[in-house]
Amino acid sequence: MSSQVRLAQRWIARAGLAGLLLVLCVLAGFSLLTQDRVANSAVRAIAASRLSTIYQDARYRVGLEQSLVRKFRLSPDVSVLTARGLAESKLVADLLRIGGLARTPAAKAVVARLTAADGAYDDVGFQIIQAVYAHRPRLVARLDKTRETPAFDLVQGIVSGEAAAAQQTAAAEETALGANSASAKRAMVIAFALGLGLIAFFTVVVARISGRLNRARAAEFDSMAHMATTDPLTGLRNHRAFLDDLARELARASRGPTPLSLVMLDLDDLKTVNDSLGHQAGDERLQAL
Repeated sequence: MSSQVRLAQRWIARAGLAGLLLVLCVLAGFSLLTQDRVANSAVRAIAASRLSTIYQDARYRVGLEQSLVRKFRLSPDVSVLTARGLAESKLVADLLRIGGLARTPAAKAVVARLTAADGAYDDVGFQIIQAVYAHRPRLVARLDKTRETPAFDLVQGIVSGEAAAAQQTAAAEETALGANSASAKRAMVIAFALGLGLIAFFTVVVARISGRLNRARAAEFDSMAHMATTDPLTGLRNHRAFLDDLARELARASRGPTPLSLVMLDLDDLKTVNDSLGHQAGDERLQAL
């Protein structure tokens, strides 16, 4: 029985450890999944916000180019051309950055269309500048009406539309990020509570099984102690227990006035019974006595 108790205790220890490890693994996995979802949402929100900022800057560069071309028509100055060239180079840089952020075929198509439209718009601006240098106001007016204004409207329309869309996407991603963060916090609280509940459950189960094993072990010890001090035939306390009892009673009698009596008796003719009727009959006589 003792080997079974020890085996059961080892099983409980292993089962409890396995249960706790399982709970920790589940919590760790859930935490990683939640963090990954929030991280992906944060990446999308940052990318959308960045794209919105670039489109806003591109819209400003397009308007600045038109303003500088018209300013050059009124005051042909090299500094104006320099400022326009800088604005165009920054617009091209914005388009390259937008192209680098484009991931879907639709986004790449928009970037290609915008790049082509900006190229046509820049070409018209260059022609107007040449016409201004050539002192051809009619050509400047015709180019402005027939080509520059439509090209500007096309570029500005694409940029403004994409800027508004990117801003809406950024706002939606930020809202989603906030919702995912709040959801992750709630989920972590729930997971933590479930983890504590599972740990408490395993603790109660282990405690109950340990209690049963301890009671079984105590019963086993009591049984072994009873067997060690009990005569198996009569059920009375055996010779060893008799000596312990006698020593205890002698010590008690020596401390007080209560007398101690020891009665010794013998069963006559027990051998005759054993020889004539058998040992079982003799044992029955002893049990009856």
